[in-house]
Amino acid sequence: MKMFFTPLKQSKLVLLLAMILATGLLIVGCSGSDSYTNHTKQALTLTPTPLIEPATLKSWMDQGLVNAAAHSENVVILQVSPDTAYDDSPSIPGAYLWDQGLLNANRLEGLAFNGTMTATGETMDAILQPAGVNGNSTIVLTFVGTGAADLYRVSRAYFHLRYWGFPKERIKLLNGGNAAWEASIADNSWDIATYGMDVYVKPEPRTSSFSVRDNGALQDGLRYSIGEMLQAVDANLASMDATTTRTINIIQQAAPGAHIILHATGIPHAEFSKEEDGLRRFKTAEELVTLLETNDINSNLVTITHCVSATSCAPSFFALDAILGWPAAIYDGSASQWNAYRGIKTGVGEGGVIPNTAWDTNPRSVDTAGTTATDIIDPKLNTLYLTIDDPRANQIENEDWEYMLTPRQTTTPPSSVGGGAPSGC
Repeated sequence: MKMFFTPLKQSKLVLLLAMILATGLLIVGCSGSDSYTNHTKQALTLTPTPLIEPATLKSWMDQGLVNAAAHSENVVILQVSPDTAYDDSPSIPGAYLWDQGLLNANRLEGLAFNGTMTATGETMDAILQPAGVNGNSTIVLTFVGTGAADLYRVSRAYFHLRYWGFPKERIKLLNGGNAAWEASIADNSWDIATYGMDVYVKPEPRTSSFSVRDNGALQDGLRYSIGEMLQAVDANLASMDATTTRTINIIQQAAPGAHIILHATGIPHAEFSKEEDGLRRFKTAEELVTLLETNDINSNLVTITHCVSATSCAPSFFALDAILGWPAAIYDGSASQWNAYRGIKTGVGEGGVIPNTAWDTNPRSVDTAGTTATDIIDPKLNTLYLTIDDPRANQIENEDWEYMLTPRQTTTPPSSVGGGAPSGC
């Protein structure tokens, strides 16, 4: 749960509870759960954490779970990569595409549009439905490449699923991605005809009526808007001034000392993973704890991670949320948005709009002489929203809650592949 809970979110949660009571749905321990606990719909795919090895995925293939019928427990593999890589490179048999170009959207938040924001519910449904995801699916995410940067987008996809209500039990990330799968074939003499990537055939699109709405609730505590980030930073600054004690951890994917927000900690994104036998794999839980404790990250506080465009910070979110189970969130706008709200403008010429005092990030920044050539502030919103806790200025999460809570209009009955359990569990 976030530190700051707007009245608008409270009213929407009241509406959500009313809908639950009216329909008899129960989401406790399902989509609304942040804990990694036994999940009845995933009895065959429970793992210690969402991070899995190729042998685990192979065992699910051997059980016939990959792309199995919707009425039973099933596994859907989503390869997060450019659509060109999906067409031109070998992939794990049965894998569907999650075009990485859909991981960021240009959306209005606060005083301006930003092009690196969380995808909409409509986009999520358009990704998941052709792959046949349904209420009984466990989603396995994989990726192409062996560099630290190749973990960005697959981790960003994990964040999207979590934000849009999927519990951890229903999401897995293949450690090492496609390269690890290919290496396992050679190392373990797996049957090439069955598991080989060189015999890959792009699967036919499936029809599913599943929607992220079926997850029941938005996990908005995992995402910080610009207004919420400013409130969190202000509370942290006040606490540090009064007691030298932080109220939150802020990690920027940057070299130590190169962070832009006051009292943040710079940790390069590559520190959360390692090169091992030519593969890019996440560090172990023990290695991650050492890294974080060395950087004075308190496991009892929420850690908000950010970068330039909310992409390179995603591996640190995965490490915290999935591997360690520490409270974590992503500041979605990241530095690109933060710097656009600086009260000092250069390069925009006459007429450049400076944010009003409440939204000015410059006093909350390490380098108050910092400037930006970005001129994105909407002058009308700049005079309309004069406080950072104005619930109207959290447009993205307001829209996403509305999508979650709006009943779907269906003109045809659910297909044999779609739907799954009515609760979306």
